[in-house]
Amino acid sequence: MHSLTKKANTMTTPEKSFDYMNSSSSEIVEKLIFNGVKTLNNSLFSGQLGYILYLFESSRLTGDDAREEAETLLYGLFEKINGSTPAFGDYSLANGYAGFSLLVNYLEKQGFIEIDVEDELHQFDLAIANKAIADVKLNNTDFLYGATGYLHYFAERNFSPFIKQHIETLLKRIFENEILDEEGLRFRNAFYHKEPGENNHINLGLAHGNLALGLVFLNLADKDPALHWLRKKAELLADYMIKNLELRTGDDAVIRSLFPSIIRTDGVKCFNKIPVAWCYGDLAICIFLYRIGQFSENNQYHKVAGQIGHLSMKDTFKQLDFVNDPFFCHGSAGIAQLYKSLYQLSNDENYLNHYEFWIDRTNKIIATKYRSKDINDAIEKPEHASLLEGLIGTALVLNSYKSNIDPWKSIFLL
Repeated sequence: MHSLTKKANTMTTPEKSFDYMNSSSSEIVEKLIFNGVKTLNNSLFSGQLGYILYLFESSRLTGDDAREEAETLLYGLFEKINGSTPAFGDYSLANGYAGFSLLVNYLEKQGFIEIDVEDELHQFDLAIANKAIADVKLNNTDFLYGATGYLHYFAERNFSPFIKQHIETLLKRIFENEILDEEGLRFRNAFYHKEPGENNHINLGLAHGNLALGLVFLNLADKDPALHWLRKKAELLADYMIKNLELRTGDDAVIRSLFPSIIRTDGVKCFNKIPVAWCYGDLAICIFLYRIGQFSENNQYHKVAGQIGHLSMKDTFKQLDFVNDPFFCHGSAGIAQLYKSLYQLSNDENYLNHYEFWIDRTNKIIATKYRSKDINDAIEKPEHASLLEGLIGTALVLNSYKSNIDPWKSIFLL
């Protein structure tokens, strides 16, 4: 495993200069979301389902009006699904029926809706399970668009014998494709590739790679003692990530992630230029390592998580040049939520300070990017109302700052 030299725990706290409880920022976001939702599809991460989640979560702060609108939209979507025209283009977590089922299950668990999940989602569960097996055969282990997303959905359900059978079958098929050697464990993702031959590369990201699979393994193990064996698999995944960790040196001044995002078949490592992003970044891997450190007898995972987390914080002001939107995927809101999760796992107040700094930064970006516009005549853009790459994710993070209630983060594996 990669060793790191321990450094003194010194950290400069970024200064906050913006009123991040400012209601005018919330008003801007709400107006832009309202305009953008008119152009949405039905999906979870970029469509109507994300807006429904936003309304239910907003009702914790604003009351019944938002909840009533959410219920109306959700049951309207049920009617579309029961109609003759398909409501979704695929089964994926991001765009399809798995995202719908995940949200319905979440809303029932949170007490927002009353529904017999086992009965209402039974046919979807069968179809999702079949699609998951088909994707595994194709080495599609993608979180947003493949088998890991389906496994995440089943991991969030109550473990009835029916659901557990699907989980066990899917795990068996996934591990038939494992690559395990002295470097550790990893899986290919044939879905996410942009160049010929890239379908054999190893993707370590959260949105599309091995990190998401490792986090789902930990969630499954936490819920069922019979699945504790997945913790060792998670450790082996972490071993591979740490083995390929590359610290920046004096000759490597370019801001980048320290863990590679993709490792090509020729051994070349590709790094992310936004090293603290949710989709590809060091902070999400630190969360994974901290979680492993909670049960592992090897303290190396906890040590590496702390070292990389602190190195990331020391580069905060350099990272500002690359973070120019307030969204969740690779914007300031997602970074804030990552730091909050790191604080909750470690109790290190440096992470809490950086959580508040990035909340502040999110409001600054909103003020700069949107406040100068006449929001009453705002252009109807679907990205304004996207959960992952739009202002719905932003609003969830900002509202959770006010309420300190954020169970929705489980959707993002946080």
